[in-house]
Amino acid sequence: LDRLQQRIIDISGKPPIAMARHVWHGIDLHEVDGSTRREQPARLDGMRVGTILGVGRPGSVRSQAEESGATVAWDLPVKDHQVYDRDLLSRVARMEPVDAVMMTRKDWVKVHALGGAGAIGRPVVVPDLAMEFTRDFGLEEALQKIGQIK
Repeated sequence: LDRLQQRIIDISGKPPIAMARHVWHGIDLHEVDGSTRREQPARLDGMRVGTILGVGRPGSVRSQAEESGATVAWDLPVKDHQVYDRDLLSRVARMEPVDAVMMTRKDWVKVHALGGAGAIGRPVVVPDLAMEFTRDFGLEEALQKIGQIK
């Protein structure tokens, strides 16, 4: 964290006003039959999942899945902003059987357009991400000043 703070200072000439991290407020479980339900991340406890994570830092999503009790059985590496097509979904359908396939909402939107969980024959888990501020270095003060601007 200290290196990150120093890098922010080096680039901007100012210290950061806050530090934050992604947290999971829940997971959306998309079933093969097209139904969806909201669950708590603890629902992953004991589940074997495969991951398809078209994000810049897929390791952080995998780590959070494991912290929630999931076992990551396989990972199908894809690029950030991956283009999804039926060939890719067919590949996923042929992967080792798992309880669910985990992907980000950004990936789910693309998969859903191609038939969703039914297209891969497995439930799909999509974490619901939110930002949690872990340290405040003046963010509250900055927001108060913005509120005073007319």
